[in-house]
Amino acid sequence: MMANIYKKYLADVLYQDALTMNRSELQETSFYGEETTDSWTLEKLQIEFVKDQIEFYEGNNLENQVEETWEKING
Repeated sequence: MMANIYKKYLADVLYQDALTMNRSELQETSFYGEETTDSWTLEKLQIEFVKDQIEFYEGNNLENQVEETWEKING
């Protein structure tokens, strides 16, 4: 249950970040090709940015970096 709450907080932080990005920046970070995202609204790009980032994190792609950061913070 607690993990779900953190996922919601993460989604909010990522979405707030996406709101500061322009179309080009969002397309650069998208897992989809530009030919696909050209027809998307800015809002869809922002939402997909959040989904893509959460999927990336859940795939343990930053496991080592996250562990190092956690150790620094919690020494």
